[in-house]
Amino acid sequence: MYVFLFCLLFFSLCFKSVSWAYQKDEEEIKDIVSLSQNCFYYITGDYSDRILNVEAQKNMDNQYNKHYFSPWSQSGPSRGLDSLLWPFKWFPYQKTYGENRRLRLYGWYEKQKENAQIEHFGSQNKKAIVVEEANLRAFPSNEPVFFDFEKAGEGYPFDYGQNTTVKPGDPLFVSHLSEDGAWAFVDSHAVSGWIDTRRIAWITEDQIKMWREYPMGVVIKDNLPLLDNEKHFYAKAKIGTILPIVKHFPLQASYEVLIPVRGLDSNVFFKKIILSDCCITPKPLDFTKWNAAYIASQFMHEPYGWGGGNNRRDCSATTQDFFAVFGLWLPRNSKAQASQGISVDVKGLPLIEKEKTVLSQGKPFLTLAALPGHIMLYIGTYHDKPVFLHNLWGIRTLVEEKEGRLIIGRTVITSLEAGNELSSIVEESIIGNRVTHFVVLSD
Repeated sequence: MYVFLFCLLFFSLCFKSVSWAYQKDEEEIKDIVSLSQNCFYYITGDYSDRILNVEAQKNMDNQYNKHYFSPWSQSGPSRGLDSLLWPFKWFPYQKTYGENRRLRLYGWYEKQKENAQIEHFGSQNKKAIVVEEANLRAFPSNEPVFFDFEKAGEGYPFDYGQNTTVKPGDPLFVSHLSEDGAWAFVDSHAVSGWIDTRRIAWITEDQIKMWREYPMGVVIKDNLPLLDNEKHFYAKAKIGTILPIVKHFPLQASYEVLIPVRGLDSNVFFKKIILSDCCITPKPLDFTKWNAAYIASQFMHEPYGWGGGNNRRDCSATTQDFFAVFGLWLPRNSKAQASQGISVDVKGLPLIEKEKTVLSQGKPFLTLAALPGHIMLYIGTYHDKPVFLHNLWGIRTLVEEKEGRLIIGRTVITSLEAGNELSSIVEESIIGNRVTHFVVLSD
């Protein structure tokens, strides 16, 4: 435990001295300059205080595991045919663009539909495991789908062909393959979509049983390379990646874990590798103030990645991965996350009343702020005002009656008044004015 705490302290100090450094943009909003971007700054009281008691966290972790491993309990696709059909019902009838900024013609969608083999939905029904970080796509293609590049908040990076990303070790249920065999339509624990078949391997019931017999560990260091003793690289693990722990080596401050590897026959085999206990810990990590600030600090300044594009996070991926470490399951998108827990309605209230509400009813690191298309994590206060961690693309602006965006494009800490000093921002566009409710994830 002391070694683990030392590692946490070491990484937090390194974080403080290194990752704060960034080039100041001439249009940087005041909050990012005036508010500390160090998550530890907002901890009050004893750092070792628990945010959730042991029993409550254990119960939530059990529920997390039910969600997470659910694809391996399925006998058929869990989300119905519409999980496959919806992109074909919607996008072909919109004006969409490709990566070359030219219109996606109807024929492109017809080609995707033919490759999707919709008539084969639910015909394969096999279980698989993710062997390396991968995208889940709306169509069996890596080719992007953009709306109008000239419209604020559209174009790159908003590829609507991107559903989410999955992590090494994630359980999958495979409905069927595309006609060309390059894609599998799958259910993950949170999202359905098309995955490159090179990123998965078939897994048997005996292998699932063996995988699940071990205690689970969760990765707590972001973008962790998974290497064997010969330094062969297998995959990259983000925070929230879950892997079985085979053995603990206290004197070496390390764990032996299993990683899944795709064999030449497309079946999985497991390889043992060693990871430092600064990189992985038994799941769930104790939900203390210190640990919450440490995990949150790992996300700071990460570039924005819509739907997990470029193996980055957007707002809801940030909150999902944060809570995964502590055994609290969240769905993937901001709207679904906003329906979790205990909802405190603040829609239509003045901003100052919203601030008072979250201060009185919210709990740092256990409360979300929800607004259309965005989600934020409440982490504490500064001068009696609430502050939030969130991965934010940009702040809405209005110049000569034309809507625009002041791009933030990364994970930051702000107040609810972020950007209110800008002459180009209109009152209804201030983040706090758009917050509709707060979500307390446990009482």
